[in-house]
Amino acid sequence: MTQLRPSLTALQVTVTTFHGLAFIATTFRLAYRQSRHQLWWDDALTAAAMITGVISLVSVWLVLAPQTFRETDEVRTAARWSMIFCFTASLWLTRLSIVFSIIRLAPRGDRMRKIAQWAAIIFAGLCVMMLAQKTYFCARSFDPDRIDCVLGRSVAATQFATDAVSDLALVLMPIRLLREIHLPKSQRILILSVFSTGIVVSLASIIHVIFVVQTDVYMQSITAQVELALSLIVCNLLVIVTCIYNVLRREDLDADHRLSTPTQTGLCFTTVVDMNQTNSWSCPEEFALARPAAGKRDFDRCHSFTAAL
Repeated sequence: MTQLRPSLTALQVTVTTFHGLAFIATTFRLAYRQSRHQLWWDDALTAAAMITGVISLVSVWLVLAPQTFRETDEVRTAARWSMIFCFTASLWLTRLSIVFSIIRLAPRGDRMRKIAQWAAIIFAGLCVMMLAQKTYFCARSFDPDRIDCVLGRSVAATQFATDAVSDLALVLMPIRLLREIHLPKSQRILILSVFSTGIVVSLASIIHVIFVVQTDVYMQSITAQVELALSLIVCNLLVIVTCIYNVLRREDLDADHRLSTPTQTGLCFTTVVDMNQTNSWSCPEEFALARPAAGKRDFDRCHSFTAAL
């Protein structure tokens, strides 16, 4: 059966465009968080994902470059291994970043925070497992005269299963988190919609796995890079959309100092988004649940849920 083989130029334009958008989104996110003194582990993981993603992209160009542009065999071999390792690492770093964002937003001592912490450990374990499996199969089928690494159906099946489980978890955990936090309907829909965009990454993952099964390394490479770039974009989307939302609705939100409905324990959240008055969030422990003082509408210590994004 004839395999689809787009030109190298088409590959470069498509993948570079997606990675360019991902790089811009990540840079904006980090600059925005830095300007508000809110950098945390989720931002560090995003930065690491961007760096490994760039290395993976450069490695793809070295591996798939025409014969006249290829470097020495040592460079080519290094690029091949770097492409595999950096793609897998970057992909799971984006997922871990989203998990740490959930940890950051979840109230201290809340069950959802513990679930997210366990999810982070499991995701890290799955990343190591995928790297070990790919290393084994690539080393077994290593051929210095080939540009590809034949992963086979077993790797494709494992990758599909881990992608499906992780993507599903990244959709369900925010839904569970929003049940615990009282927010206006508009903000709830906004946050849930952004997290749900991970479905797009799932579709890209399915397409990538199909080409892994077909051992079409050319299309396997392009779909892998598109999936990686989309993952980085989705990873940064919540911060970007929230920033835009705050800017567009700043006057309305600054004027809206309504309190949410208290829980049975007497704890509640505010939904105020004040870009100038909210305290920075250097670590999730600073996220405060405060009891309302008698005769007052204000809390002694309180942070805006949305401002923490």
